[in-house]
Amino acid sequence: MENNIINEKNVLVVDDIFENLLILKRMLEKSGYKPLTASSAKDALEMIKVKPPQLILLDVYMPEMDGFELCEILKQDIKTREIPIIFISGGMSKEDKIKGFKLGAVDFINKPFEAEEVSLRVNNHIQIYEMKTNMENYNKQLNKMVKDHAMKIKEEQRNTIVALKKMFFLHFPDSEATFKNIAYNCRFLAQALEFSEKYEKVINQHLIDNIEEAVILHDIGRIDKVISYEDKENCHELVGAKFLEQLSFLSEHNELLSLSAEVAKTHNEKWDGSGVPLGLSGENIPLVSRIFAVCNGFENACVEYRIRNMGADETSIREYAIEKVIEMSGTKLESGIVDVFKQVSRQFSILK
Repeated sequence: MENNIINEKNVLVVDDIFENLLILKRMLEKSGYKPLTASSAKDALEMIKVKPPQLILLDVYMPEMDGFELCEILKQDIKTREIPIIFISGGMSKEDKIKGFKLGAVDFINKPFEAEEVSLRVNNHIQIYEMKTNMENYNKQLNKMVKDHAMKIKEEQRNTIVALKKMFFLHFPDSEATFKNIAYNCRFLAQALEFSEKYEKVINQHLIDNIEEAVILHDIGRIDKVISYEDKENCHELVGAKFLEQLSFLSEHNELLSLSAEVAKTHNEKWDGSGVPLGLSGENIPLVSRIFAVCNGFENACVEYRIRNMGADETSIREYAIEKVIEMSGTKLESGIVDVFKQVSRQFSILK
């Protein structure tokens, strides 16, 4: 609650007997509190909606709705469940006290009232309530600061990716539309995999949020003019991965760059181990690169068909590409991912 409300130290007294309300009101005023009074549980509910108090002194035995019922209602409402409730009554049984504590009451005051006892008990529980409220506010502020800092880091990390994309597409402008289309399909396929029984435990929101940005830099090693297509130690996959790994370390261990480096290094690996540069096979290939391989295979097949059949319609292109991806299932591509691909392939993006 806001600090100005806490400083007012409002205490709501609920009792159907006027004399009790008057006595407690005077006691509370002498102790420096601002008492509010209600002669029924229903009136109390209306008052609490308008101005929640910092503590409630609640009579147990009242007509229509008793104190236990009101306490239960308040404790079930997220807006009022933290308000401390002290039951006031004369001659409460042990069972009633146990019931009151179970419902969420913090204390009991017996009638007839003693001014010093009322003041001490109210003061103690209001202090506890204020300390708890202040701690909650502090934690909210701390969480906001942490979240803001994390968002700032995330924004800076994505800005680095944006800069790298611009740099890459300045060198290879003809690749921009194709690479962006592959990246879009990678995110779409990752989302579909999340709902499949086989992959739901390995696909997380972090991968879905980052895969589109990560895969778009898979060929960044090609910027290096000294790469060799024959030299496995100086191939574009390893050159690009090394560059991104070093940049990731310098950029507060940028997780997005780390994922990009992983894709750059392994995007040409094949499920059957026939790929390059490391000859990885099966699940030794990172999942993000296995997803990329399917989407890249689809894109390459679309391009191939379009070149061979100038002016081909989208349906023909799509059908050919789907067939080509299915042909590679279990060899170059992971069959489980291809199975999910087949279910959603009609929604894959195709360049116009």
